[in-house]
Amino acid sequence: NRVTELTGPPLCEELTRGLGLQDGLKLLEAVRNEFNVPVTTDFHESQQAAAVGEVCDILQVPAFLARQTDLLVAAAQTGKTVNVKKGQFMAPWDMKHVVEKLREAGAHETLLTERGTFFGYGRLVNDMRSLPQMRSLGVPVVFDATHSVQEPGGLGSQTGGNREMVKPLAMAAAAMGIDGLFLETHPNPDQSPSDGPNMVPLAVKYPPMTCTHRIAVFALLTIMVMAGCDSRKVIRPQVDNTQANISTDAGSSKQFVDQALNYLSDLDRYPAGRVKVEVLQRMNRWLMSQKLDPTWKPDPMVEQLPDEIRSLPRMQDLESRYFLDQPSQFPEAIFRGSEFDFLVGTYWAKTISDWIRDTKIPPADIQEFLNAQKNQTLDEGQTNDLGLAYLLFDWTVRHIHPVRPLEFEEGKFAPGTSRDVWNAIQLNEGDAQERARVFIHLCRQQGLDAVMVQFGDKDPQVVGVAIGSELFLFDMAYALPLSLADGSGIQRLSQLVDNPEALQAMASENYKYPVTEDDLKNVTLLIEAPSTSLTQATDLLEGVLSGDSTLKVHVQPSSIKDRLASFKGVSDVQLWTVPFEAEQAIAKRLSDTTLGPLYQVERFIYDTMTPFSTARNLQLLCRFRDEAQSKGARSMLMD
Repeated sequence: NRVTELTGPPLCEELTRGLGLQDGLKLLEAVRNEFNVPVTTDFHESQQAAAVGEVCDILQVPAFLARQTDLLVAAAQTGKTVNVKKGQFMAPWDMKHVVEKLREAGAHETLLTERGTFFGYGRLVNDMRSLPQMRSLGVPVVFDATHSVQEPGGLGSQTGGNREMVKPLAMAAAAMGIDGLFLETHPNPDQSPSDGPNMVPLAVKYPPMTCTHRIAVFALLTIMVMAGCDSRKVIRPQVDNTQANISTDAGSSKQFVDQALNYLSDLDRYPAGRVKVEVLQRMNRWLMSQKLDPTWKPDPMVEQLPDEIRSLPRMQDLESRYFLDQPSQFPEAIFRGSEFDFLVGTYWAKTISDWIRDTKIPPADIQEFLNAQKNQTLDEGQTNDLGLAYLLFDWTVRHIHPVRPLEFEEGKFAPGTSRDVWNAIQLNEGDAQERARVFIHLCRQQGLDAVMVQFGDKDPQVVGVAIGSELFLFDMAYALPLSLADGSGIQRLSQLVDNPEALQAMASENYKYPVTEDDLKNVTLLIEAPSTSLTQATDLLEGVLSGDSTLKVHVQPSSIKDRLASFKGVSDVQLWTVPFEAEQAIAKRLSDTTLGPLYQVERFIYDTMTPFSTARNLQLLCRFRDEAQSKGARSMLMD
């Protein structure tokens, strides 16, 4: 662990230092070659990094130096894995700055190690919550079980410790979920010149770590000699044949994506907060293995957005960022606000739309209309797509109930911005534009291009679904397709532009349809694309999702524009700003003295593992029937 510490004249007779850089590296290289195991060591100055990187598989940054930028950059530039021990004085969420510095410097892989937190003088404590908090940064997390029991200065001039607590803490950390276990060991700890009281003897055996996470154990032998002594007695390490492998190539790392999807599919079995941590951690570990393309650029239509939209936090670093966790200022109990929300909402849209496709058929009047389109203006495949679009629309207007703003929400949210898609699906409610976004997401998962249609300067409330070279129109406020002049079927934009009088079919004695003939002269299509769907991360992710795992997570607005801009009646095609504003809804609610507490109650109801929230998750996963070992949504809701 410290074999590379510099030698030199002893500062005092009691101080012990290592072999020195060159001799220490020679010893580590000999161990690596003879026993065929990876080796690691601390280093303390940036100029040492290159030499250490020539020999060691992992460069370790000590806890007291965890925030030293030059040291982190030097470690990253070696191309080796970097393990940073969390400073005893640092909060776990502050390690995100360490991870960001390493990523910006080109680190191949990063590990974070928890080794305890100062609790007054001479005492360390372990807050196990730091383990999932650091894992949510998208990096593997190691638990240092031996340094965690240190008592700095506990023996006066030497470090004290309580090795009896190593095993309980190690088992607790494994139960929380870790990727590696760090143990400092010695054949005879009480004779070790450094850290003896917290070391464990080599002869001690630990029970198997039978948890859901693969545990790699770092057994680090402390090989120390007294500085300034002529005779250096080195204890030869006894190492078994186990080989640690903490990194994966791009192909095998697909397992992390599969594991993340498994957690999403089992959302009814685990606390939602834990699922969020696991999904983000696994997605980011996979992403780290992909080596982001430095030449990748966001879609050109992003540059056309207003400055106030492009400056939003979620619109930054689209080309280089990993999947984001929630903002650090959010209350700990509120784990929403991360890009997990987008992923879970997309997964729900996929399971719901698949279920609709496989189980539902259009009603007789719509089927008659569809049959009339066959071999006339649409081929059979396009007719089937239009029928599916109607079924997805029908599900949306039946399940996403229309709401009016509550009195204390009045004026605080523009239309469509009070709930993001996942939230509207989970709560079964939304205004016309929020309903529209749900419908568009369902269509997207079935390979259908759907866009918001704005007539003139009116607030948009109509969704157009592209079938062939036609745009079929569905009104989300009226919960009806725009009909033909006789009140039947589904209207096309091209026909409506040619026959504006057909709009009268949507009017009644008491209500005039809000779109006018003049509005039809200025039709703008608005592309729905949340910020996450515009990142390089989702571009790469969609490329590895296939078969039963297929998810549409990436949007290419320019491709959609190229297809739809030439449709008859279309004046312009733009990116819709509402999705980006809706991503700020949680922050708005939490910053409001009235809405904040109400939102926390809402999250408690839907995100705590209660029979109701479990039943709701089963419902969104379309698991309605009882299985041999568990109830389905129908039984649980009836109970």
